[in-house]
Amino acid sequence: VLPMSRYYLEILAHESLVLIVTDTYGNGEPPYNGQEFAKSLYEKRGYEIIGNS
Repeated sequence: VLPMSRYYLEILAHESLVLIVTDTYGNGEPPYNGQEFAKSLYEKRGYEIIGNS
């Protein structure tokens, strides 16, 4: 278990499955500590994002 501010896409490339459980605010914006991670993830191609609810 890690805060999103300490998890990087370089680590993600070596994982077979990642489950992200987090809160949101406004219209589904990521929490403050996950904004950079979420931005990087959405910009990166090749990762399948399942669910965003």
